[in-house]
Amino acid sequence: MTGELSVQSIGDEVTGNGAVKTERLPAADKVKHKLTKTGEKVIFGLMDKRQLSAVGYVVDPIFEQMIDDYYVAYARFHDLLQKRHADTDA
Repeated sequence: MTGELSVQSIGDEVTGNGAVKTERLPAADKVKHKLTKTGEKVIFGLMDKRQLSAVGYVVDPIFEQMIDDYYVAYARFHDLLQKRHADTDA
């Protein structure tokens, strides 16, 4: 989700405007396909025959980035908990 927001305040009156754009993730089970060579030749042996092959899921790169982001957040959260625990034990 991305957007812009503008807020103005004059006395007790608050006004604002903005726009938000929401992009939906592809379905988690939507398969990603890639054209791969079969080893066969077509058109008088000039071109390789190709077929669609499943190579994963469309959302995999997005999920991988999310996992990286969550891992960093988890590590930070864990450090803060450890620090709090050390401070309360001291």
